[in-house]
Amino acid sequence: MKKRRAHSPIRMNLSDAEYQMIDRLAKKYDCSHAELVRRFIFQRLEDEFSIKVEGPRTKGMGYHG
Repeated sequence: MKKRRAHSPIRMNLSDAEYQMIDRLAKKYDCSHAELVRRFIFQRLEDEFSIKVEGPRTKGMGYHG
């Protein structure tokens, strides 16, 4: 399997309300929008499927793993 670059972008179309929610949460957690979405996505995947991402993770939002 081909390795992906570390910073491959993912685009999302958000409504104004969704963007505002992400913006408020990013400010609350003192992180970028991308970091907020990344943390929540991977936390949900780990919780839902009992899996962990191997290798280095980005830091932020109090991540201590």
